[in-house]
Amino acid sequence: MLPLWANFPKDKNTFKTEDSFMVGNGLLVYPVTEADINQVSVYFPGQNTVWYDIRTFAQHNGSETVLINVDMESVGYRFFSLSFIVFLCVC
Repeated sequence: MLPLWANFPKDKNTFKTEDSFMVGNGLLVYPVTEADINQVSVYFPGQNTVWYDIRTFAQHNGSETVLINVDMESVGYRFFSLSFIVFLCVC
């Protein structure tokens, strides 16, 4: 686990982002830790990076802050970039 600035040192907004972290080079995790909220504001780092919602595959551009709808199933919300291929298994 790394802070966003470790993977995106040229993106100055990552230095003030404390509510999400990276796992490896392409997996962004935004933990949903509050009860009874419907949306969270997620900053997606990297000016030329494209991020995908791991559940809906909705696309988000880097260097943007986006309001994401969440629910109780969203704990530990994850996004990935295509710097690697993600395989998921729900067993």
